[in-house]
Amino acid sequence: YAYLKYTGTGGAYGRRVVVARIETKDGGATFDPATIKELIAYDEPEHNHHGGPARFGPDGMLYIPFGDGILNPPKGQDRSQDLGTIRGKMLRIDVDHGDPYAIPADNPFVATKGARGEIWARGFRNPYEWSFDDDGTLWLGDVGADSREEVDRVVKGGNYGWRIREGTMCVYPPDCGSSDLVDPVYEYSHDEGFAIVGGRIYRGKKLPWLVGRYVFGDVMTGQIWALYTDPTTHRTTREQIATTNSILTQIAEDADRELVAVTPGRGPLKLVANTEPPRDAPRLLSQTGCVDMQHPRLAAPGLAPYDVAMQLWSDGADKARFIALPQRSAVKLHQYTPTAVDFELPKGAIVVKTFFLEGRPIETRLLVNHDPEGFRGYSYEWNDRATEATLLDDLKKKRIGNVDWHYPSRAQCFACHTGAADRVLGFLVPQLNNQMSYRDGHVRNQLDELDARGFFATSPPAPYTLPAFVDRDDTRADDGAWARAYLHANCSHCHRPGGGGAGGANLHAGAPLDNNLCMFEGKIDGENMHWVEPGKPDKSLIVRRMDRDDGSRMPPIGTSIRDALAIKRIRAWI
Repeated sequence: YAYLKYTGTGGAYGRRVVVARIETKDGGATFDPATIKELIAYDEPEHNHHGGPARFGPDGMLYIPFGDGILNPPKGQDRSQDLGTIRGKMLRIDVDHGDPYAIPADNPFVATKGARGEIWARGFRNPYEWSFDDDGTLWLGDVGADSREEVDRVVKGGNYGWRIREGTMCVYPPDCGSSDLVDPVYEYSHDEGFAIVGGRIYRGKKLPWLVGRYVFGDVMTGQIWALYTDPTTHRTTREQIATTNSILTQIAEDADRELVAVTPGRGPLKLVANTEPPRDAPRLLSQTGCVDMQHPRLAAPGLAPYDVAMQLWSDGADKARFIALPQRSAVKLHQYTPTAVDFELPKGAIVVKTFFLEGRPIETRLLVNHDPEGFRGYSYEWNDRATEATLLDDLKKKRIGNVDWHYPSRAQCFACHTGAADRVLGFLVPQLNNQMSYRDGHVRNQLDELDARGFFATSPPAPYTLPAFVDRDDTRADDGAWARAYLHANCSHCHRPGGGGAGGANLHAGAPLDNNLCMFEGKIDGENMHWVEPGKPDKSLIVRRMDRDDGSRMPPIGTSIRDALAIKRIRAWI
């Protein structure tokens, strides 16, 4: 037999999660669909948190992880703690005995009244990827909710905390005890990523420095890390070893036990030794040549200014944007239809954005398209005198006026600059297809100006034939056009196919509404609602998410202040 875990149709809600077996009579060359037999199945009220794949353990038992099956559980929802349900659990069953399986006598809850005997461990939210090491240790990555992602070492009967805790943070009740809960081996916050991809202990031969270390990653950022535990202090830390420049879905092994990163955007990527010396950006912004340090709102030599019509909300900060291309290179245009044109930036291109609060520069971000590894982000913090900015090695938060300013880590750059959105968010046709005032006083359409400067390999179609976003400050703009542009600029980098955003809705400005926003459901404070409920903004998930002050507010990173104008305009549109 082969054993399968999959999501299917049917049941009370039209969706089911199924564990089944299928028979082969020729050693696995073919399988007969007529022989499929379900072992375990449940109806799925919400289309999320199925847990990861079923796999055999070194003891010959079949281990099956299930998520809690609910995106935003209300307070008191203890599905993952309830021993009477398989949700939020790791199961262990014996498929060599019984029909269709037997419960091993040494499972921890066999004798517990009301408990499912299949349960091996509990307290998981979405145990998405997991593996056994050679010594039989079960390693698992549990996807968090609003604040934490965790690596767990799973033991018989262990309780890993959800929904009492998220990682080591109390959730419900706020003053939770932890005497019977198993702490994660490692956890990281949503300042650094959004959905863990559990990995495996490296046992290959081509990366000897990595042998014995746990390798894992993050879905949204595409970063791949390895854990290291200090033998003296026993403190566990994380080292970045690779980046996929894509959504990451799995870290697998090949036949030689070398690691393979599985990505939907770039396919399977093998991890190999990097023969190039480590590359980093200059420590001081003045050393990059990317910014006029005396006049940071003006273009430095060799850079071209540009602006976007619909701004990404950044707690009210102003921004100055520039782009630089290497000599003898140009931006490629991909024209799919008369009105659908995408840009492809060449290797060596640099996109520059400086943020200003209360009139002074506070941060400059560089997005560099390195050859061959692709885009990397770098953040520079300006000093209080606005005379220099220093490269940050990690995330930082700083109070500036009435704003809690968030400097992103390099990994966190790609939580928004997703591979599905081609990394560069603002440099796209509808954002550039508007008038801009230039330094010499002339006003011109940005696409025409950039074309005149030789930025494009081929001239784009006439601007009047191309889509254009409305300006954020245009009070006369149609509410619908304003809302679609805003949701695209602020949300669609995640909420689009392959972007990793939860809920399934596509907020790309070109996506149709009739089978998109109004059909997808979500849950907040225990209440089910559509993303958009026409005529009812208070019953629309988008508004409710934007109008919060806690960890479930959208967008989830990079801001500390609600966007009052956007909430008003989107409410009016709905």
